[in-house]
Amino acid sequence: MIEQITSLMPRDGDTRDGTMEIYAHVHARTVELCSGSEQEKLAFGDAWPATDDRRQERALAGLIFSSLEAQDAFIVACGAEAREILRRHADVVDALAAALVEHRTLGGAQIDDTIGRTIAARQLSQEYERRRVWRKIEARADKFNEQCREPV
Repeated sequence: MIEQITSLMPRDGDTRDGTMEIYAHVHARTVELCSGSEQEKLAFGDAWPATDDRRQERALAGLIFSSLEAQDAFIVACGAEAREILRRHADVVDALAAALVEHRTLGGAQIDDTIGRTIAARQLSQEYERRRVWRKIEARADKFNEQCREPV
């Protein structure tokens, strides 16, 4: 696929019009490739080499950057983005891992169901927290109102 995209990429001095979708795809795909190793680092402190993923990252980065230094920076940035996404959705990653341990394999419907249940539980927990905070605010407001009514 990379070979097919290479011919579509602008050369030095060419206009970049019409290639935005390719740039977006390269970014998203490189983040995806980085995510496996980044999750292993988050979970275990280290990751397997994943040499094919690294090869694909380099090839994709090479589509949009001619400098090795720029390619390295791009791959590092994609790794940082993958880490942040994984941290934000750690509950979903943990739920999927638990489902895999339980079932050994997961189909698309099981993955969607696991993600949906996990996000619903997160949102419910967030709503309970909002309500708890709101009750504290109401209690402080009630106390303030009582103090204002007391004669001085």
